[in-house]
Amino acid sequence: MPSGETPRRRNESTPDRQPQRVIDRLFMRLQAIYRQKFSSQFSAAGGKAASGGDAAYKAISAEWAKTLAGLSPDQIKHGLERMKDTPRFDEWPPSPVQFRRLCKPHREPYERAEFQAKALPAAATADRASAQAHIEQIKQGLASGSHAHGRSGGG
Repeated sequence: MPSGETPRRRNESTPDRQPQRVIDRLFMRLQAIYRQKFSSQFSAAGGKAASGGDAAYKAISAEWAKTLAGLSPDQIKHGLERMKDTPRFDEWPPSPVQFRRLCKPHREPYERAEFQAKALPAAATADRASAQAHIEQIKQGLASGSHAHGRSGGG
């Protein structure tokens, strides 16, 4: 085998790569979704996306296997769902690096700790607690005022 892979290693899961069977299934899904647009990356070298028998397929699938190393099956499934919901990937499939990003849980920038540390200095964080307590008092006041108004407005 020119790539140095043995049939036994083909399905082994290691920390530095996904098992080949996982990549093969992923490629079948991508082929079904993107058809020729996905398989064209293999046909440049005369291969077919789902064949698994040519050098182009082996090289490209090896790169995907390395790039997706460490992801769980649920994360890969999540990546496929996010890919379908991302307009950027309506027409063309993602690269391995783009797909890996899709597999990771998405967090808005304002949810990240480093953003919050910059946006909320220590003094503002202390003030935030008192502001939250004040908001709760206002809510309670509004709630009790609307109940009183509702009882007296019935007559």
